[in-house]
Amino acid sequence: MTTYALLTQICPACGNIVEYQSLTSTNSFGSPDLDLRPPPMHRNTIHTWVVRCHQCECCFEPDSESNDLDFDVMDTDEYKQLSKDQTLPELAKDFMCLGMLKRYLDGKIDALLHAAWVCDDEELVLQANTCRKKAYEILAKNYETGLYQHCADYIGNPKKGLIALDLLRRSQNFELAQQKIDKVKVAIGKSTDPDKKVMQAVLRFQAEKIGKRDERTFTIKDAVESVSKNTKQMDSKKINIHKIKRFTKDARFWIKRYISRHRSCL
Repeated sequence: MTTYALLTQICPACGNIVEYQSLTSTNSFGSPDLDLRPPPMHRNTIHTWVVRCHQCECCFEPDSESNDLDFDVMDTDEYKQLSKDQTLPELAKDFMCLGMLKRYLDGKIDALLHAAWVCDDEELVLQANTCRKKAYEILAKNYETGLYQHCADYIGNPKKGLIALDLLRRSQNFELAQQKIDKVKVAIGKSTDPDKKVMQAVLRFQAEKIGKRDERTFTIKDAVESVSKNTKQMDSKKINIHKIKRFTKDARFWIKRYISRHRSCL
């Protein structure tokens, strides 16, 4: 069950008192999407994850620390133009503005991904693709080219690599996604994460969907079940091939035996 409460919070930028709907409790039933969007009912609470102050247009997360926001960004033309953009849902704009204000790259990526989810719900494919492309650019800068040496090519962060593949596939950048598969595979191979087998299954599933140019939404459960099913089918084929080979071997033995016994009659 999901419950809400009407609360107030002081805007971290201007000090204005902002009234907002706060999430007090929720739950989740099912599997997260491949980009880790939570299942219902939690996914339906997305409108409570960001707050906008309508006095100064600052966007922030409720009950969050203000020290991870760069308020100087609010004075830029880019921020002001984004706040007035009429092609985006209001909630998506709020998340994109939040992403601009975030000082740290992971916060920027999360905010843009949340904006993409809002656009998904509104069936705004072009806008959702734009959000995902922006998120990928930031993610690649941090975890692929490696702002920190140990992070290059997703080494040490294979889950970020899987998110990158999903961002590229969902935004229909299949060629670039295809190029990144091996890098993510290496990162997973070097990982000691207890979820390693799940990551391997997700990678195989992503590779299959990228090859088929399939940009649809899938869950982690979809990936694991699909790979498990394909593995069982392959094992079944191996068993059948083994039976065929054994049958052929037995047949050759009996044919040779028959010929040897009846050679004098031939």
